[in-house]
Amino acid sequence: MLPGVWYRSWRMMAWLVMINTLPQEIIKLSIFHLRFGNADCHDRNTVTKIDAQRVHRLTPVDHEECFTLVSNSLVPILINLNRKEAKEAYTDEVVGYVQGLDVDVDIAFLKRCGWEVPREVSVPYKIFTHFLKKGVEFKLTADHMAVLAQNIHKSTAFNLSNMLGDMTLEDDIFVQKSHEKIEARLRQYSERFL
Repeated sequence: MLPGVWYRSWRMMAWLVMINTLPQEIIKLSIFHLRFGNADCHDRNTVTKIDAQRVHRLTPVDHEECFTLVSNSLVPILINLNRKEAKEAYTDEVVGYVQGLDVDVDIAFLKRCGWEVPREVSVPYKIFTHFLKKGVEFKLTADHMAVLAQNIHKSTAFNLSNMLGDMTLEDDIFVQKSHEKIEARLRQYSERFL
């Protein structure tokens, strides 16, 4: 566990409980943090805007710690959202959206825009997106995935850092092996804990 994680998680949970927002706002925030491996999500990195119905709309900011490699493993420090929305199944609409995500299409778009996507972004992006897609496929909630991505599950084999392939391998092989392990472990997790 990295220093400050519990403190930041507690502050974020307290902040989210105080605001009046919609379930889909919490879900959008969880999808963002999971997909991009945001290692710096806390209340000061989420902007709220109150709409005409007095509902807080949430927008994540400060993305410099997305796709972060920490301690030789891909570890997004996600918050374990202490809201009922984080513990509920994703809606069919969200499942459809997540299943339609395509990292290769995203990277091709960025390249067409003139950005050569470095491996420090593309490799973690592929891992995090696959983790999110498989988690949704196996009916994990945002809460389940946050615990696994933070590497704080009591059965450590299910923590994301333990689902990764050998990082000394060539990128494509590392990603393939990691995808295989993620799928197998999330399947086991869903059978055992859901």
